[in-house]
Amino acid sequence: MSLIFKKETDMCLFLVKEINSYFSKNPTLNAIAHSAGGFGLAVVLQHYLQGGEFVSVWVGWALIGLSAAMHLYPVVMKK
Repeated sequence: MSLIFKKETDMCLFLVKEINSYFSKNPTLNAIAHSAGGFGLAVVLQHYLQGGEFVSVWVGWALIGLSAAMHLYPVVMKK
């Protein structure tokens, strides 16, 4: 294993541990983040695969973005 790959792997593991630690302390925020992401993904997939969605595809992309931001929040806002 190269030294660069080891550093990248260690960084990814650190980020995953930070996110898991934060979400285990905030289960409501965890549920909201994953519900928003799942619903957003469903809207986007329905738009691009079948068409005729019941809400705008932009709502789906916004929910996916919100979910991604909620996942990055624990990493960016360290204590």
